[in-house]
Amino acid sequence: MVKSILNMHKTVSKFCVGCGTSFESRNRGAGRGWTRFCSNGCRAKTEGFKGGPSASRLRRRYGMELNEYEARLNAQGGRCALCRANVGYTLYVDHNHETKQNRSLLCARCNSAVGVFDWLTWDSVLVYWGYTHFHNEGIALAQAAQDMLRGEL
Repeated sequence: MVKSILNMHKTVSKFCVGCGTSFESRNRGAGRGWTRFCSNGCRAKTEGFKGGPSASRLRRRYGMELNEYEARLNAQGGRCALCRANVGYTLYVDHNHETKQNRSLLCARCNSAVGVFDWLTWDSVLVYWGYTHFHNEGIALAQAAQDMLRGEL
């Protein structure tokens, strides 16, 4: 037991299964063995790894079939529906948590932003925007907006 815990943080020089380059492999612990690929990108490019969402997960979480996901992805040109970035990883299915209606496919950054802004009012969004784009002036704008929302101005 102690020996396996000590080996968990040990690294060993190995060759990547995908590209053949030498890299420092680490023990993944829990009996899963050593890493076989030099990076997740190399793993994704390796033959036999399909990537993308699993059909069962799409069906279970979003009521969507894999061919519907791929059709949406093709319709969006493989890009995020909001920022139009071509991110190179599986896009997230954006959906309304109340109605369960699927909207579009988003990158991680836009998906997180939609999750936050979904419960904010437009006034709050403008306050946050002012703060992030005009830091010092934004703080004053944010305070003035809050005062205005409370009816103090």
